[in-house]
Amino acid sequence: MNLDTNGKILWQTCVGGLAGNDYLYSIAETSDGGYIAGGLTGSLDEGFNNHGGGDAYVVRVDSTGYILWQKCLGGLGGESVTSIINTSDGGFIFTGDVSSDDGDVVGYHGIFSDSSWKFPDVWVVKLDTVGKIMWQRCLGGYGDDKAGVIILTNDGGYLVGGGSLASDSILLEHPSSDMWVSKLNASGVIEWQKYFGGSGIDYCFSAKQTGEGGYIIAGVTNSTDGILNRGSSNNNFSDGWIIKLSDSGNINWQQCIGGLGGDDICTIIEANHNDYVACGVTNSHDGLFSEFYGGTDLFVAKIHPPSSVVSYSYDVSNLLKIFPNPSNDHVQFQLIKAETIQKVEIFDLMGGKLNSKAELHQNVALLPTSLLIPGTYFVRVTYMYNNILDASTLPFVVLHSQ
Repeated sequence: MNLDTNGKILWQTCVGGLAGNDYLYSIAETSDGGYIAGGLTGSLDEGFNNHGGGDAYVVRVDSTGYILWQKCLGGLGGESVTSIINTSDGGFIFTGDVSSDDGDVVGYHGIFSDSSWKFPDVWVVKLDTVGKIMWQRCLGGYGDDKAGVIILTNDGGYLVGGGSLASDSILLEHPSSDMWVSKLNASGVIEWQKYFGGSGIDYCFSAKQTGEGGYIIAGVTNSTDGILNRGSSNNNFSDGWIIKLSDSGNINWQQCIGGLGGDDICTIIEANHNDYVACGVTNSHDGLFSEFYGGTDLFVAKIHPPSSVVSYSYDVSNLLKIFPNPSNDHVQFQLIKAETIQKVEIFDLMGGKLNSKAELHQNVALLPTSLLIPGTYFVRVTYMYNNILDASTLPFVVLHSQ
């Protein structure tokens, strides 16, 4: 639906099929004045090309709402689009959820939670100008991974945010879903990924790149432990949660917003270099929300970084040295502060955990590379720092196996 400045309807278009329910969750204006939108479709009309089980649905319309093309993407499981944006080459990229291992889907990690439903992966799909898949990536592990947002970054890559319960993969073991962000390059290769949270459910709904090249992410937390400092709102209800990240994903500062009720942040923008504006929903009637009107209210808040900023960043180079890098027949990891290390894991570029195991000898780990094909890999170091379980990832390169 297109509205003028006074809210009057200029045009409206219904999209989807005839034999099922169809939903749109995200829309963006295209360079030609039209729009690209994404959601999911359960329609099984002949010629609609639904793979079955509910597909991710992408539709492009012109400036008058006329449908230029529409695509059903996925497999026999369930797929959806939660966020779609334009890309610098004139195409599009979306992120959403995927529960198929066939059709358009390659690299699905999830497993059946029961006889009829699979745990979803996060799905990132790059499309050309007419909706043809250029590449696609499944991110996550065997647990429940969900996408909330994707943004274009200054270097031509992407930042994806959402939540993850994938304790088996490159993400750490927490008893409940963590807020999760992943930085991808322009080809969809993972450069780094981070998780934040505690023992409750934590989720990222919004992300923006900031003026200095870092990121501001926002969403919701139900945790009261880990790195969370919820102050007077420490209760059984959710708070809005804002985290400021460096360009490498380390936390600069974090802040919870809310009261004694349930509060979520749905979107955040940078107002200027030091201030941010957040919008969300609240069920609280205390603290910041003393003008609560009853039921569930919308709120808008302007946020300045805490006056006493605590940096949560931790340079993993102080924990780990990798040599030789690039390597030929072996690579050695030297743990500088061995007493802090909890676990060392090896992953490929797609985030898949490898069976190769490093041999630990006090503060040194030796990894034979004879079973690894030439390429780039990641070592993930899990450690305790200031009584907080955290992790960082560094790349290493195998030139050739012997």
